[in-house]
Amino acid sequence: MSDIKKLQDDMHMLKITQMTIVEHLSKDDNFMQLLLAGYLASDKLRNSFTEYINENGDDDTKVFMQQMNETALEFDKESKEDE
Repeated sequence: MSDIKKLQDDMHMLKITQMTIVEHLSKDDNFMQLLLAGYLASDKLRNSFTEYINENGDDDTKVFMQQMNETALEFDKESKEDE
């Protein structure tokens, strides 16, 4: 059990470090755009975020997520055609 506690402590430390870095760098719009693009490039994260937005988001955010999902589908389709 002590190994699990150590892993939890390590994960907590990494979370604090990551959030501090993101908070500092998020003052740069280019960084935030790249970070958001990276998250939305992951089907699993994008789908989870889409579900959250559909339940809790405003109309503008819902439209934005719909556009992001359509773009991801087009990208997937194009990349499969190139194979």
